[in-house]
Amino acid sequence: MKDLLDNKIHNKEEIEKELMIPFLGQVYRNNKNIDNVILKFPRSHISESFRIIRNSLNYFLRNDEKNILVITSTYAQEGKSFIAIN
Repeated sequence: MKDLLDNKIHNKEEIEKELMIPFLGQVYRNNKNIDNVILKFPRSHISESFRIIRNSLNYFLRNDEKNILVITSTYAQEGKSFIAIN
């Protein structure tokens, strides 16, 4: 019964299976209490996760056309500005 009521995403395979889109990367929780972690902590796990996403985006968007990325969520405080800044 517990599994039937579980509506959370637990791993990247669930995202790829349900949405049929590629998984580009994940950003770890920001415990630094600073918005621009890439400039302040360039060797941190968070900074590395942003580099992985950037490289994945470069691979999937490798054409010469201009691309627009939208960062959105349904709730406040989920990290939209944090993602956009970094």
